[in-house]
Amino acid sequence: MAQIGAFTIINSMEAAKYRGGNKLLSPPHQSSFSLPTGTAILFRSRSLTRNPSFPPSATMSPRKNQPQSRRLQEAELFLSRVPQTRPLPHILETNTALGVIAKSGKYSTALSHFNKLQLEEIELDLYTFNIVINCYCHVNRVGFGFSLLGGIFKRGYAPDAVTVNTLLNGLIAQDKTDEALSLFNNLQLEEIEPDLYTFNIAINCYCRMIRVGFGFSLLGSIFKRSYTPNVVTFDTLLNGLIIQDKTAEAVELFEKIVKKGEIKHNVYQYGSLINRLCKMGNTGAAISFLRIAGDGGLNPNTMIYSMIIDSHCKDRMVDDALNLFREMKEKGVHPNVFTYTSLIDGLCSCGQWKEATRMLGEMLDMDISPDIITFSVLVDALTKEGRGKEAEEVIESLIRRGVHPDVVMYNSLMNGYCSQGQMDEAMRVFNTMVDRGVQPVVHSYSILINGYCKNMEVDEALRLFFEMEEKGIRPNCVTYTTMFNGLFQVGKYVVAQELLNEMELAGLTPESKTYCMLLDGLCKTGHIDEALSLFHMIENKGLGLNVVMYNILIDAFCKNKDLDNARDLFIKFSSQGLQPDFITYNIMIRGLCKEGFLDEAKELLVKMEQNGLLPDSGTYNSIIYGFVEQQK
Repeated sequence: MAQIGAFTIINSMEAAKYRGGNKLLSPPHQSSFSLPTGTAILFRSRSLTRNPSFPPSATMSPRKNQPQSRRLQEAELFLSRVPQTRPLPHILETNTALGVIAKSGKYSTALSHFNKLQLEEIELDLYTFNIVINCYCHVNRVGFGFSLLGGIFKRGYAPDAVTVNTLLNGLIAQDKTDEALSLFNNLQLEEIEPDLYTFNIAINCYCRMIRVGFGFSLLGSIFKRSYTPNVVTFDTLLNGLIIQDKTAEAVELFEKIVKKGEIKHNVYQYGSLINRLCKMGNTGAAISFLRIAGDGGLNPNTMIYSMIIDSHCKDRMVDDALNLFREMKEKGVHPNVFTYTSLIDGLCSCGQWKEATRMLGEMLDMDISPDIITFSVLVDALTKEGRGKEAEEVIESLIRRGVHPDVVMYNSLMNGYCSQGQMDEAMRVFNTMVDRGVQPVVHSYSILINGYCKNMEVDEALRLFFEMEEKGIRPNCVTYTTMFNGLFQVGKYVVAQELLNEMELAGLTPESKTYCMLLDGLCKTGHIDEALSLFHMIENKGLGLNVVMYNILIDAFCKNKDLDNARDLFIKFSSQGLQPDFITYNIMIRGLCKEGFLDEAKELLVKMEQNGLLPDSGTYNSIIYGFVEQQK
């Protein structure tokens, strides 16, 4: 998304790993599979006389024309009665009932029934085991699935392609792509014939591992077995090329497929490829796919056009988006609410308000009702332009339509007012939101706290910070960092230290950005010793010192005329696997020149150039300043 026997080798770690554990999901009773981790298993050592195909439709009561809930109920009732039924029901009926439960997604229930059947020594066949292996894979217990192989061989059956494919998909679902490929590659040593689906899974594995070339190499094995690659085969390869950023090759392959006409894509299949390209920001390749598909008679629908229009708008290529919009209408493809919303968002982002308003009007004229996302786009765009009152009018019109704005929309409006310094308006919106029954989230408080801190109203920011805690809304790293910044701006480093302690007690680890801000705040408020203590704490806990942290402290020591500590930190760079950057050298050279260590500054200048860092005018000004001071 690709270890059986005669599976010459299969690593039994999965079977051994899952002994014990959850009783409901415990592996079936198989003594032969309780092996030490890493033991190799030889799966085939006997002649295999039975290997039934999938059964035809069974005759038990849950029929296809019944409602799913009724079929499920009857299947569960049937299986619960099997151990007491004499004579025992035919295996086809048992399998059909087990399949009904599995297909309904009640995998644990199916496994529970299977374990009871095993304990009662009810007849089981390969089809039964394939169903159960599939259930184990769906509950992320692929190791239990492997443990069933012993039961298959014990009953004289041989695993088939369905067994293998199920196990492959189970491994992939647990992100064990390497093990899936190991299983697939061992098939060539065995008597299990992979089918096309098996090869498609293996190709997908290679593509997931960014080895699409190996995926293409499997085409020879497919043709050798007289299989014909299908649309899944080629879509998987195309996706692999796209993931590896080989879009030119992907376009070329897609063009060959469409021109040859033997592999029939539908609009949804090539639409998924276009969607992936758009999400990767490769709109140009998406357009190429669109043109090739159109030339091959695969007419794009609203979904395809809308995805590319949205991608153009995100790239701020609104003119291209509008051209594609006109094209789709000329071809009789009707835009929908997503199409218009994407265009309105793109136009607003580019400041084309008049065109955005016209587009909204056209949307309404087409009887396409804006949804909450459309209104959110308008509110966000208006607030970013400082047009808060107009944004509020949009919200009111939304309410009149019977649609209730969500917290995201209110947050956008509050953020707009905060960025304009209009904190009273921001708080009014916050209170209105609460009055209307919309509960604020941590981001809501973080927006207001940031606004008050930027407005130097740190006491009000603190009030909100404690209020959110009282209401059970836990501050996150962003909230704490914002609060730290505000407190240092007004010199309240003691309160900041208390909040840092509280943050750590809450189990939150400050981000690198937060530590940099704390170090900078302590240094700028003259608490260099405290900053150095924090620096050593970060170092001792292995939290990751970086160049910015070193630069903050070196700069503080230089400004404090403490060149010994500055030199010590500069020398320690290499011990942390770091290299001084342009800013580091400039700080040190400036500090040395100011204190008259001109020769040392010149040595650093030479070393700076040797490390590929070119001095700027500030660097030379520091040297000149030092030379002038020395001549006095």
